[in-house]
Amino acid sequence: MRKATRKLITQGINVVLLLTTLFFGVWSTANVAFGFNVTVTYKHTVLGVMRNLNEDPLTSAWTKTDDNEDLIAGANQYASVSEFDTGGAVQDDYAISIYGGTLQFYKDIDIVNMRVSDGKIVARLSDSESGFVWTGTRSGEQVDVMTYYPGHYIKRWQADGYEYIQLSMWAFDDAVYIAPYYRGTFKSIIDTTTYGNAETTKILRSYASSIPTGSTTIDKFRDYAGNNPNEDNRMSLGDWRDFDFQCLYLIKYADYNSQTKVGLGITDLYSVQINGLGNAHTTLLGRDGYIGTNGSTSVWCLGLCDFWGNLFEFIDGITINSGVACIATNPVNYTNGATSGITGYTNMGYTNLNSNGYPKATGYAYNLDNSNSQLIAFAETSGGSDTTGLCDFHSQDNSLNARVVLRGGSFYDAYSPAVWSGAFCFYYLNDFTLYTELCGCRLLKTA
Repeated sequence: MRKATRKLITQGINVVLLLTTLFFGVWSTANVAFGFNVTVTYKHTVLGVMRNLNEDPLTSAWTKTDDNEDLIAGANQYASVSEFDTGGAVQDDYAISIYGGTLQFYKDIDIVNMRVSDGKIVARLSDSESGFVWTGTRSGEQVDVMTYYPGHYIKRWQADGYEYIQLSMWAFDDAVYIAPYYRGTFKSIIDTTTYGNAETTKILRSYASSIPTGSTTIDKFRDYAGNNPNEDNRMSLGDWRDFDFQCLYLIKYADYNSQTKVGLGITDLYSVQINGLGNAHTTLLGRDGYIGTNGSTSVWCLGLCDFWGNLFEFIDGITINSGVACIATNPVNYTNGATSGITGYTNMGYTNLNSNGYPKATGYAYNLDNSNSQLIAFAETSGGSDTTGLCDFHSQDNSLNARVVLRGGSFYDAYSPAVWSGAFCFYYLNDFTLYTELCGCRLLKTA
């Protein structure tokens, strides 16, 4: 397996001083003044996973590699708050810092209050004295509840029958840098706000104890996300960064079966449920898992509520044309029904799986290597199930162009069995006029 390393260069005299640290993986250098030039070399954490694509049957599991090998991922799966209080939080080596987490990247995920009027961070879950709130109002001001992801280097590739993902806070060979960003902690609702003497304006919001909005087209959602007149707080919809989140999930749990590892999510009901159903967020407080009845309560993963289940989510900046994903990575270019050649859009270079069902493996865009697009992985090979391969359902119509992409699954068990849903469930049967109670969206803001 290719290791994530950097070439070492010494300057001055030919001496390399090795420092023993707690971090291993990517090598970096620094000059230290001892009256002459000496290069100090140390290592940084690299967290990796790999998967043998030639296994038959192809299981859902990945193998942890590099500095990820001995780490334990934990999600809390309790039927009630009293059970959680009795059993206590499970061991999770990927915990955020307020629970003693020390692992690079994961410890710095945080949930914040972002003031609607100007985009300023006014409180943090990690700061118990900051006045953090889960609802949409703090000290008389409208705030959104957003999840922060620090900048990181990540790489996903396939070679010699294996697939690899590696993550580090430091640059390494062929990795792409993902700048810090915020995601709506909760699925979005359409709300209103008034700026000074301006008219009341429809905007997208993110906060607990609200019913997320469906029955709206992606272009309307896109407009509402960008309605804030303050440029510092204009937002967009979830996009290719959903695939970054999938990679972060895989590095932690090393298994495609998100519904087993974390929880079913809201996938076994007949109507959309409030954000944070059961108020488990006030108990879990940023931890993964669920508290309540599995299948009819919100599930938390890496700081997000209901990444799968309750409502499908639109993914902006991606159009499926005859089975080929055409993608853009800058929100200013996002549009409906794009084709390659439209500003900012490029074809992925492979054709998605041409049947409905459970896939066992994804494709890889070799033509887009060393770009953000290397993270985008749609189903390419059939042969999975609800417990093997990708574990989640794939619905498509590769005979048509301009298909809009939905991800995650919904609450409606009669429409799609609960086990169809999950972090890797995709649906692209409809065009961009799709308007359904089963699909909503999630806010995105770059830091």
